[in-house]
Amino acid sequence: MRPPVVGREQTRINVDTAVEQRIANTNVTFTLIDAQGLITPDDKLRWHFGDISSFQEAGLQTSHLYRTPGRYEVKVEVMRDDTPFKILQEIITILPGQIEINRAQVMDRLRRNQRLLSVFALIIAVITGLLLLYVNKPFGSISDYLLAILWGFGIDSGVKSVADVFSKLRVTGGTA
Repeated sequence: MRPPVVGREQTRINVDTAVEQRIANTNVTFTLIDAQGLITPDDKLRWHFGDISSFQEAGLQTSHLYRTPGRYEVKVEVMRDDTPFKILQEIITILPGQIEINRAQVMDRLRRNQRLLSVFALIIAVITGLLLLYVNKPFGSISDYLLAILWGFGIDSGVKSVADVFSKLRVTGGTA
């Protein structure tokens, strides 16, 4: 928030879009309030919105579409004779839009399902290992040790495969 101005109003950037409507993938409108009368008709205004490819020459009012939520520094360079005469700035916060909220919910469900599947795989691995190696069998022969090693490798590769699938889902699910 801007501190109160003592005395005369200052030239400033005004964010016309209400705070609750400053969300990702929605246009935010800005107006340059020239309370001090600094800007002449020959001046050019260069707007920088604080994100990638945000440079724009416009008039006293412009809008910008923010793709991702976050804090951004909005700047206006008042250009007089192709040199910066005055630079004004304002910090704004862009809130997550419905797409980002839905994506986060899907990712939370995927992580929860991944944990559940990992616990289930561990229980199945322990049960099958115990059944294979110990139930109604004496343990200690070479074939018992070989089966235990093969079982361990099988479980390890199975868990890694499931983890790889979920990591790929996480990467593709996290981008738009």
